[in-house]
Amino acid sequence: MGRHTIDWKRLLAGLAAALVMGGCGADDADASGDPMDTLDAASATGCNVRDTWPEACDAVAIPGIRVTVTDGAGGPQVCDATVTVFAHGTTTEGRALEATSAEAPCSYVDWWGQEGSWDITATTAGGATGGVTGVTVCLRESGCHLDTVDVTIAVE
Repeated sequence: MGRHTIDWKRLLAGLAAALVMGGCGADDADASGDPMDTLDAASATGCNVRDTWPEACDAVAIPGIRVTVTDGAGGPQVCDATVTVFAHGTTTEGRALEATSAEAPCSYVDWWGQEGSWDITATTAGGATGGVTGVTVCLRESGCHLDTVDVTIAVE
């Protein structure tokens, strides 16, 4: 198989533009029109911004966020919740996290995660809610995968 070269810095800058600007489209770059400038805004999360990126990464799926939902603080796990992640400070254009199991032990994972700061909400079938804000997700030092952040949300 031939080897494809990926411009990781430009790719991740585009993702940062989508993250910071809240969507995907031609208007996602900053006023200069260059998504590379938006990469600086993404560095405000506390993640390391890299000047170089790996030429190739493995195809292993590693979630950026793994959420455990409990019925109250220290209570049993809830496996029928709807868990949604939003860009920090917003409540629109969230994405649902995938449940790993219909019964305990269960968790909810974000396979499509990106570096950044995130707010997460959980709502059970019975209407109990909970959430956390400002969850920071960063790339691993290798630059290929996110460091998985484990979060517990107690719903009341």
